[in-house]
Amino acid sequence: MANRFGPVIIGPLEREVLDVIWEVGEADVSAVLPRLSMRRAYTTVMTTLNRLVQKGLLNRRKGTREYIYCAVQNRDELERERVAEFVKAFVNADGRQSHHIRCLIDLACETDESILDALERSIQLKREELERKRGFS
Repeated sequence: MANRFGPVIIGPLEREVLDVIWEVGEADVSAVLPRLSMRRAYTTVMTTLNRLVQKGLLNRRKGTREYIYCAVQNRDELERERVAEFVKAFVNADGRQSHHIRCLIDLACETDESILDALERSIQLKREELERKRGFS
């Protein structure tokens, strides 16, 4: 999900609110409030939901007393889109791909070395898949 300024940034509270909406399907502010990990003011959650509407991540319709919010995309669709935005920026880096790749590997190692193993396995599986496809061509 991008706007004219680049990828849409999703803050921690926005992410948590999205998680609630994905879990329940649709909800108003009153239904979201008790599902959050921390107690929040009604107006804070209302503002967060409205920001998610402005960012194009939620739709809303008028209910009997409050707006009812639902997700525009499911969790997997949103994550795939956000990763695609990251990869496009990564690839269109004006010849700096190798630098970005090194940074990604360094950050993965700093976070959790098992991420490096997962990256390596994923790359190997993708290479095998591409080889199989070439064999059928």
